[in-house]
Amino acid sequence: MALKPLDYTCVCLGKWHLGGNVPYRPQDRGFDVAWDRTHGGHFTESGEYLTDRLTREALGFMEADGDRSFLLLCFSHHASHAPIQAKPELIEKYKAEPPSGAFTVDTGA
Repeated sequence: MALKPLDYTCVCLGKWHLGGNVPYRPQDRGFDVAWDRTHGGHFTESGEYLTDRLTREALGFMEADGDRSFLLLCFSHHASHAPIQAKPELIEKYKAEPPSGAFTVDTGA
């Protein structure tokens, strides 16, 4: 809210763990735009991979802002924590050929 008089555009994309009810939502905290379309996973309701969609949205806001003024972008991907999910084509790619230097996790099982 403090950035409004300075002509900032404030955008919140992705995870928001500070509350989903008034007055804790991003739009109640001074963000002009808040976008998070997930239903408990890393895919949108239409099946699109959320990491791709959020990145595309972020780039769109940066391009649209242009030389206008300032842009504050709070951008938090969901892919950073469980459940670990990926696009099917990436899963198949790395099943066939794991990336070099890949680490493994010993689950003790």
